[in-house]
Amino acid sequence: MDKDKVIAQVANDILNNWNLGQIVNVLRQGAINQATSYYEGLSDQDKGELVNKILAAEAEAKAQAEAPQETEEPVTS
Repeated sequence: MDKDKVIAQVANDILNNWNLGQIVNVLRQGAINQATSYYEGLSDQDKGELVNKILAAEAEAKAQAEAPQETEEPVTS
């Protein structure tokens, strides 16, 4: 058996033994790496615009959470 097949089999065995939390952590780290590369590739102006968008989204989410929840009346026929 060649080296690549052995490595692939070991990798599959490792994956089969992971739980959901471990999988999420691996995915999160990959996302963090991609986000870091994306952010570092932005100009200073683009970084500022991104920060403003994030702050606006956070403010909107907070406003939505604090707003009274509307309830729908049941439909009767």
